[in-house]
Amino acid sequence: DIVRGRPLYVADVRREGMVFGRVLRAPASPELASSLLSMDEAAARAVDGFVALVRDPLLAQMQSEGVGIVARTPGALDRI
Repeated sequence: DIVRGRPLYVADVRREGMVFGRVLRAPASPELASSLLSMDEAAARAVDGFVALVRDPLLAQMQSEGVGIVARTPGALDRI
């Protein structure tokens, strides 16, 4: 399969309309509470490939608030 270029791992699979996501949190110890003070949503929306910002209590880990970002490509996630 490697020689034929077929996907070997889940990360290699691409489907039509597929999007990618990541949860961002403050770089702090899990024992410390952290929350988002501000973010530049306009700058995130200006990135080519941006799909959405998601704020939801389910994204919290321990006492740290999380913000979800969704983009059309993994590279766009890195630029948001």
